[in-house]
Amino acid sequence: MAASSPPVRRVSVVLPKMSDAERRARAKKLMLKALGQDDLPPAPWMLRPDGLLKRSLGAVALVGSVYILFAEPYLVAFDVRVVASEVVVLSTLVDLALTANLLASFITGFEYLASDGVRKLEMRTSRTAWHYLASWFLPDALSAFPAQLFLLLAAPTSAPPPPPP
Repeated sequence: MAASSPPVRRVSVVLPKMSDAERRARAKKLMLKALGQDDLPPAPWMLRPDGLLKRSLGAVALVGSVYILFAEPYLVAFDVRVVASEVVVLSTLVDLALTANLLASFITGFEYLASDGVRKLEMRTSRTAWHYLASWFLPDALSAFPAQLFLLLAAPTSAPPPPPP
């Protein structure tokens, strides 16, 4: 007696028509998902935390922070009126560098420890922005505040002459 095979059942599936570019993009997304990455590659404007631009901005911001740490309290505490325009220019340049570092931090990826114990790099814009807002935004915003420029505008250097008696 010969074993009979079950009857073959044919199923037809209607696939949506896609262009080659759409097919490649879908295949790329599925491949990235299979590799454990749940999103497409990072946007071109995202900065790597170990990249040259971010390290350079960080170094300039560090030097500017050291200047602000010593110069600004001295100028405010002893009520030193800024006579030299170099001090105002230097303070403005430091404030600009700190502001550039603050803005770059919104688009800089960060590393995190995944649930499987592997360190991963997060490069999605929305997640990096929220992570920065929840971590270092407030100290960076306070350090980037243009205190010297504010004091210069708030208190004029020349007082009006006293009224005649």
